[in-house]
Amino acid sequence: MKIISSYVTTIVLLGLYATVMAIATFVEKAHGTMFVKTVIYYSPLFILLQFLLALNFVMVVIRRRFLKSGRWGMLLLHFAFVVILLGAFITHIFGKEGILHMRHGETGNQILIQTKQGTGTLTLPFHVELVKFTLTRYPGSMSPSSYESELLVHIDGKVRHELVYMNNVLDVKGYRFFQASYDADEEGTVLSVNRDTAGRNVTYAGYFLLLVGGIWCVFGKKGRIRVLYRELNGIAASSSNSS
Repeated sequence: MKIISSYVTTIVLLGLYATVMAIATFVEKAHGTMFVKTVIYYSPLFILLQFLLALNFVMVVIRRRFLKSGRWGMLLLHFAFVVILLGAFITHIFGKEGILHMRHGETGNQILIQTKQGTGTLTLPFHVELVKFTLTRYPGSMSPSSYESELLVHIDGKVRHELVYMNNVLDVKGYRFFQASYDADEEGTVLSVNRDTAGRNVTYAGYFLLLVGGIWCVFGKKGRIRVLYRELNGIAASSSNSS
């Protein structure tokens, strides 16, 4: 009980989590998103690590008696981490992610998905057409500086003109399109498609609670700023009385 509710355990688990995420980043660059999800993100050990983190946050709250002591900022911080991990779990269970590959002039509505059971397809409730793919290189170099896909989205009897590039995401009916890669001849594009409305909303709520909790810890009634202010007032009052 003391081990799982210890701050030392929190630091160790967070360190392990950060290390795994860093390794996953390099693995993804080398072998692709699907590979890293199968090997790391969907592995039982990674899921166990997330569960232990959530359990640790809850047990710290219970052991430190944040409810009785009125330390609402710290309580909110720990609750925020649990909500964020819950969002990750929802994403793992219900989220859908795949790849949409198109050549110039092609229209598609099926994405390639990979699960533990194998590779399959998911049909989108709309069609996406690749009008043009543009690759921009650094001056005097063959290294790409940016690339973008010009798309037409055929949805509900209407046509939307959209651009997807490295920092611009396309949202359509809960599906998010990211610019992932392109064909070697620069005549085709590879888009990463994600559908995770529930998990994303829960995770964003966790980030919001984390922000509020952090502010509360600093500026709340029992926050560090207020405590220092009271201590300074006490010192000033003592100095006045002694003089």
